[in-house]
Amino acid sequence: ELNGLVSLLNPLMSVVMRLYKAKEEDLLGRALSSLVDVATATPTFFAPQLNDVGACLLKMGQDRSLQPGLRNTCLEVLVSICERKPVMVRQSEGFIKSTCMLTLKLMFEVKDDSQWVYREHNSDYGNEENANYECGDSAVDRIAVSIKGRKLFPVIFPLLSDCVKQERWQARRAGLIALGQIAEVIDLEKIPVLQIAKF
Repeated sequence: ELNGLVSLLNPLMSVVMRLYKAKEEDLLGRALSSLVDVATATPTFFAPQLNDVGACLLKMGQDRSLQPGLRNTCLEVLVSICERKPVMVRQSEGFIKSTCMLTLKLMFEVKDDSQWVYREHNSDYGNEENANYECGDSAVDRIAVSIKGRKLFPVIFPLLSDCVKQERWQARRAGLIALGQIAEVIDLEKIPVLQIAKF
């Protein structure tokens, strides 16, 4: 039965992209919510074009002109696929990278604060203007638990390295917080301590 429905994936994603480009945000929101439902119930529906789906949702999710709720829903689709079918996702480095990139992009989005280094990272929770950060932050744990360190670390570590090298404190903070979260699923002997020490 699912094999017959897989042929609908291309047309479905084409409709989603058309709604995005046309700025039809109400309809786009409904379409993305439907994708969450599909990802939760039947994640293998996305298997034939997993990388393309990841790239599509990354493009929309990092677009700051979209409503925060829509961008967060893009990430929710990706993370739901990770959680429901981790074995499938581990075979797609491109999808993992898209998911991690969007997660970190959303974590960049916190209000400016010169005292950021002294604050607990979860102190931004509950603040509406930091909703994207909260969404990305909570996604890191979900991705790490689903994908595990062996497949996740080689993809996400270069992204984290890029984050901490940026001048924007939001990027450095996101990189360090995400590193601390994924460390829980990584074998200690595989952690590049000398590289991390340079952070």
